[in-house]
Amino acid sequence: MSDTVDLISKVTKLRMAGPYNSAIRTIIRKSPSGDQIAEFAKNSDSDEYADIRLIVGTWEKIAILFKSKSEVDRDDLFRVTPVGLLWKMFLPAITIIREDGAFPGNDKPSPDYACDFEYLALEYDIWARKTDNGKYTCPSEQAIQALFG
Repeated sequence: MSDTVDLISKVTKLRMAGPYNSAIRTIIRKSPSGDQIAEFAKNSDSDEYADIRLIVGTWEKIAILFKSKSEVDRDDLFRVTPVGLLWKMFLPAITIIREDGAFPGNDKPSPDYACDFEYLALEYDIWARKTDNGKYTCPSEQAIQALFG
């Protein structure tokens, strides 16, 4: 199995894992927009906050897995991974967590929270704008990748 196929398999397993799948379905069912998701980030004692942290933590891990890949490998990876869609959905919540602090009980801001995910999203955005006439910048196209990629 090639390294790229192996990585796609690992990323798919992370995204298909029971806890991640449950968290993403719960959050999207309750609040399909980024602003609504951000409301959950304001209550660090809620189940929804825990779901957000699980989802973002999973994408942090995915971002770290992507770091070592070449541009050619990233092209294949980005085609089947909805990086931009998830970043846009969770950015408002990430912003709140960064401002309020990523460690409950500690009011100190956490500006580095989800920084690997952010970097991956920036790389994805650059890639999407130069690939297939921006086909992968469309939320509906990314949603297909989120479901079946």
